[in-house]
Amino acid sequence: MKTKMSAMTYKEKRELRRAAMAPQLADIIEGFIVGSCFLYLVVGIFYWWITGEMLVKW
Repeated sequence: MKTKMSAMTYKEKRELRRAAMAPQLADIIEGFIVGSCFLYLVVGIFYWWITGEMLVKW
């Protein structure tokens, strides 16, 4: 039987370690791709709204 209890549980320590970690390369690449697609859509819709022309014609 334990007589001394740890101040923090393993899960709490793990959560603190994960929060302190730098973002991984895959997260950075994914954010760049998602952000680029979002900006492309926003600019395309804004351009169409202002000019009435499609920015990209298929």
